Amino acid sequence: MKKLNCITFKIKHIYLFIAAFALQGCLFGQIMYYFNFQDETVALRLATDGDFLYRSKPFRNTSSLSFQIEKINLNTGVSETILGGSTSGQTDGVGTSALFSSITDIAIVSGASTHKMYIADKCAIREVNLETLQVNTIAGVYNTCSSVDGIGTAARFNTIAAILEKNNSLYVADFGALRVINLSTYEVTTIAGDSYGNDVDNVGLNASFNIIGGMTFIENTIYFLDSSSRLKKINLDNLTVSTVFGSPNLSGVTIPSIDGDFSTATLQIDKRNDLTSDSHGVLFFTEPYKIRKVILKTGQVSTVLNSSDMIEDIVSNQISTSEVYYPTGLHFTKNGLYITNFYNVRRMY
Repeated sequence: MKKLNCITFKIKHIYLFIAAFALQGCLFGQIMYYFNFQDETVALRLATDGDFLYRSKPFRNTSSLSFQIEKINLNTGVSETILGGSTSGQTDGVGTSALFSSITDIAIVSGASTHKMYIADKCAIREVNLETLQVNTIAGVYNTCSSVDGIGTAARFNTIAAILEKNNSLYVADFGALRVINLSTYEVTTIAGDSYGNDVDNVGLNASFNIIGGMTFIENTIYFLDSSSRLKKINLDNLTVSTVFGSPNLSGVTIPSIDGDFSTATLQIDKRNDLTSDSHGVLFFTEPYKIRKVILKTGQVSTVLNSSDMIEDIVSNQISTSEVYYPTGLHFTKNGLYITNFYNVRRMY
């Protein structure tokens, strides 16, 4: 929490008006701080295409919160804003002339014939040609939120929390449902879940979730965080949904963060948790003040990073405390695990 640090003044006679004005300005600054950094819907995400790391980030002015995409050279640490302007909106365009309203996740598709980014922006999916920086809305509508399968902008999304690409399909965590977009036709189909507020392991549309959070692939299985305070998975061969570990989050009950094996470990989930995996099938996920690791082969959960640990800031090239207060983005590359929160991008391993 940012400490309120305003000018101390003595209220006497004519100074009363000055004091009231100063206090108003101080409190307004404090309110804006919470609007920018503590809003539970604000999540910064990471993606990479090799030499560059991309990060969604908020842009703050005195009246609104908009989002931009930052590109960071992993060899030099130099960063630049490549997408998004200074105002909120959902205008398609090129580079910083395109506008975004509430970016919740990004995904990169990079190959011999394609170099694209997909952006979850409130209730729509945006596609970016990373060669030209042209932004187009390919599915959903920015300010019309519901749950409707269909093609392109005829489809509707509730609240998109995470996206994940594989084999020309974009998997979308949409509130209590898992949906998929065919990137050739832009057809949107719900494949699992269909409601919000339940926690039922089953097959396809017979399964139900609370709110799906961060997702990652291991082979043909998607692992994902559910706001029921559980790590779950879905096998895409048969759409079977099952729980890996975690205790159900009963209404009004705070689940502690406990390391251990799958029978005893617990996790703390909110709308900003992220999940990633390395090449050995090890999962990493964020919690409000730490990074935790899941070894699927042994069924062990452990904490690997606390706020007092020392890791590298990739932009300034300085070694300092991790500042893992509310980390909201994780991405694993051959160079290590990259972590972002509202202030910086760090690397560990």
